[in-house]
Amino acid sequence: MANWTPTILTDRDWLPKADLVRKEYYNDFMQPQDIQSVMMIRLAAVGLQISSLTINRPLSSEPFGPRELARARWYHGHLRRAFRLSEILADSGLIEDDLERQSGRNGEAIFLLDDDGHLRRMNGAAERLMAPRDEIKAVGGFLKVPVDSAGHLDALIMAAAGGAFGVRSGGSMVLRSTEACAPLSIDVAPAQSDRLAVFQQRPAVIVCITEQGGGDEVHLTTRERDALTWVAAGKSDWEIAAILGLSQTTVRFHVDNARKKLGAVNRTQAVALLIGSSQHH
Repeated sequence: MANWTPTILTDRDWLPKADLVRKEYYNDFMQPQDIQSVMMIRLAAVGLQISSLTINRPLSSEPFGPRELARARWYHGHLRRAFRLSEILADSGLIEDDLERQSGRNGEAIFLLDDDGHLRRMNGAAERLMAPRDEIKAVGGFLKVPVDSAGHLDALIMAAAGGAFGVRSGGSMVLRSTEACAPLSIDVAPAQSDRLAVFQQRPAVIVCITEQGGGDEVHLTTRERDALTWVAAGKSDWEIAAILGLSQTTVRFHVDNARKKLGAVNRTQAVALLIGSSQHH
């Protein structure tokens, strides 16, 4: 699990097909179910619990190839965002139409907007987030970020509400903050209004905002910070080991410790939190 990453794999990433067809797994499980090729789209991992989307192709089809992998990679970010928001909203009271009384599983601030971008409802965590901070405001019935001069949040909300061509899509951004406050991670996603009685069957937009943990507040050691910084630079464990004069096992140990301290589920998120904390300071 120390090397687990949210990537996309096929059965050929585990074994060549010539070896796979000689295994009991293929003959006793895959072949009786008419499975020729398997694609596993990893979504999230917490501890030893893994969530993924598995897609099978029948024996009469060709194995998954570069074209299918490229399409899956295009959807991957949207699938991971949808999975994360589904986890959050499952405990938010959204289905029971009791959003205001709920705080989310980890105190996530949840805002519900209609297809015109008007702010309709928010949970208690959202109200508490806006009270002491100047970055997020409700202005004239719209959710605004005064420090976002480029209008990134407005663009994400517009895309989730329908966009220029009526194709709804989600997105994410990180909002850098002042020294007194942690950066904010913002996820925006489209939702079907038939689950939200308040919208009367209109398209809806969900905005979920969480505070990121600061790197200095979790006290990374020099080795942990150095190792994770080289991960952010795109170096492999072997390359980092050569640069720092360590073994690959030791590098993985330091990276995993940094990941756990930052509260990240994988290396990618740990790097994002490290970069966010560096920009914050």
